[in-house]
Amino acid sequence: MANEGSVLTLTNKSSWPNNSLDTLIFQVDDGTIFYYCTKNGRLHVKWQERTIHAHLPVGFGLKLISSFYPHENSLYFEGNRKIYRAFFVPPDAISISYVRDLLESEKPQRNGLCRREKYVHRICDDPARGGILVDVSEQESLQLRLEGLHRRKTLYNQFTYETFYPSARKMGENAISIMCSGTLYSHRDSSPFIYISCGRNLFTLDTRTLTFLPYLSFGADALIHSIVGVYNGVITLTGKMKGVKEIMTAELPDGYAIRMGCSILRGIGNNSAEGKSRTENRC
Repeated sequence: MANEGSVLTLTNKSSWPNNSLDTLIFQVDDGTIFYYCTKNGRLHVKWQERTIHAHLPVGFGLKLISSFYPHENSLYFEGNRKIYRAFFVPPDAISISYVRDLLESEKPQRNGLCRREKYVHRICDDPARGGILVDVSEQESLQLRLEGLHRRKTLYNQFTYETFYPSARKMGENAISIMCSGTLYSHRDSSPFIYISCGRNLFTLDTRTLTFLPYLSFGADALIHSIVGVYNGVITLTGKMKGVKEIMTAELPDGYAIRMGCSILRGIGNNSAEGKSRTENRC
């Protein structure tokens, strides 16, 4: 376990687009990073110094996609009340498949969620199988913002600048509320951890015990904007290093992430040159 305030070693992966405010970045479970530019409505991945563009469905115009959700090895997105799935097929294709239409009773929410009466689910979920009951009172919800779902629980952020250390508490049977001054990242049910970036620091919540691990620092020269993903013990971030916009990575200390052997990732072995190329160049 790391010491309180241990500094992570950040590595520059690539430059952050000049139009970074118009570019959304998502990482799926096999390490693939998708980029979506809201300015021109293009979805792409980068592979071995090449940019692979997706051919979006007919009728998808500028800024039509309103919601994204990375799940397993795919990126799900919703627009015009239709849900699609994007999947990268190396070396030069992004497969786009239609999943379903939104039900009339489904109301799209932020962060790739849908609300259906008193239940909430992800756009990658089948609403017929039921969502998660929202058992937070209306009065409580006035101070909270629904951020996502994690292991069959709703996650709420109660934003505050009044304390350096975040705190977490259980609400009802299905909800966790986190009080913090940062943004949450928690897309993977395979991991018990929720990550919170607060500018120059990273906080890690273990949802099994609702306790925080010793916080980590990005260093005085880094200012983090968002967490893109955590893949096999490596965290990918967007932010500035010495004032320059970058996409960065850092190896997390032991105990801060779920690690997996490369041999289970789409049949790539740990020691193969191809496996090294695919994991390094895709991220």
